[in-house]
Amino acid sequence: MEELYEKTGIEVIGPDSRSYTKAITAWSRKTMYHEDAPERALSLLSRMNSSCYAAVKANAFSYTAVVETFSNAGAPVQAEEIFEQMVLRYQESGDEIFKPTVRSFNAVINAWAKSSQNNAPQRAESILKRMDELYLSGNADAKPNRVNFNCVIDAWGKSGDAKKAEELLQRMELRYENGDEDMKPNVRSFNTVMDAWAKSRESDAGKQAERLMKQMEKLYLAGNVDVKPDVRSYNAVMNAWAKSGDPNAAQMATNVLERLERKYEEGDKDLEPDFYSFSTVIHAIARSNIIGKEEMAFKILLDMKKLYKAGDENAKPNLIIYNAVLNACAYSVGGEENHQRAMEIAHATFKELQDFGDDADEITYGTFIKACGNLMPHGNVRASVLEALFKKCKAEGKVGEMVIRQMFTAASNDMYQRLIGSHVLGQHKFINVEDLPSQWTYNLKRSRRREDVNI
Repeated sequence: MEELYEKTGIEVIGPDSRSYTKAITAWSRKTMYHEDAPERALSLLSRMNSSCYAAVKANAFSYTAVVETFSNAGAPVQAEEIFEQMVLRYQESGDEIFKPTVRSFNAVINAWAKSSQNNAPQRAESILKRMDELYLSGNADAKPNRVNFNCVIDAWGKSGDAKKAEELLQRMELRYENGDEDMKPNVRSFNTVMDAWAKSRESDAGKQAERLMKQMEKLYLAGNVDVKPDVRSYNAVMNAWAKSGDPNAAQMATNVLERLERKYEEGDKDLEPDFYSFSTVIHAIARSNIIGKEEMAFKILLDMKKLYKAGDENAKPNLIIYNAVLNACAYSVGGEENHQRAMEIAHATFKELQDFGDDADEITYGTFIKACGNLMPHGNVRASVLEALFKKCKAEGKVGEMVIRQMFTAASNDMYQRLIGSHVLGQHKFINVEDLPSQWTYNLKRSRRREDVNI
């Protein structure tokens, strides 16, 4: 377009401000594939600012597109710098074309909300505060809305500061109650705060998330369809319980899952439990000190398989689920009878995995070996099971750091020396997995193959 205009002098075929802004926007959407996207976008903005074409002049839209490019590239500091340049041009010139808009502010807020920098939540909230101040001083184009608040809530949520996240939610509710329809909280607003409680790992995180869920249900029954709890809402509550450290966390998470399943069975097809629903509860159970937790975890696994075979793709168990059930077995609590039952379930889980057509990995073998060491009494039976497991693992090329470490703990010294081999061990207590025969490790994930075994 530029070349044609230079050759012909015909303005209608030359670029204008919108042409440049569209090109900048294109770069903003390709930051994942082009590392130089922010520089390319900034270069286009510079060309706009120095252009001799009458139809080309930078404006709030072009600046905002550049801000979004830096935001999408994970560069919040640079995004804010470009935003400040636009604000300064507006303040110095008074030209309305540089007047910041809600989208301009949200681009910066979103840049900080996605950032992992320590001060990201504070920076995001400071931009929101500036919006408020400008709006209250008469700039209607800077009026904060639900999207802006949700972004800042998300920033605080990622930092694990659930109280700050909930303070913002309460501000939204108050403004909405006072007549500001743009501030009406929705299901995302509540879900983000409940996620924040889960990340906080506070001892009362489960109770706090449950409280918010009940508030959502109450509002929905009163006619507010925007806050109807969805599957993510229930998952957030389960996750908050799972990470709370509450002694009743596993049972409370299980109760929430059962509520979700019951609502789905009663006809609410929007509330079909997904993989995350089941896995969250299984992990909560595995981390608990409940007697019989291996039974609870195994039951959920069987329920998942049943649902999957009935056509529910969301319920398909994967290796993470099987390994979590094995972990629940490995850390079974109670007496000898409980340990015996946990070992039976560990065997059944391993068999279910094979029957289901999935391949065990090094974590599966390491956790199963750990279960043998924790649950089986010393003797010939334990020794034969450990040897069979190690040989099977070795034949599949999955002898990783965890397998070696757990064999060292569970097997007798003589068995360990015999299975590993003195030619591998030598005089060392620390074994580099890279030093193992390649046929033992060829199926390891690369990240695990390079780990040292610290016994």
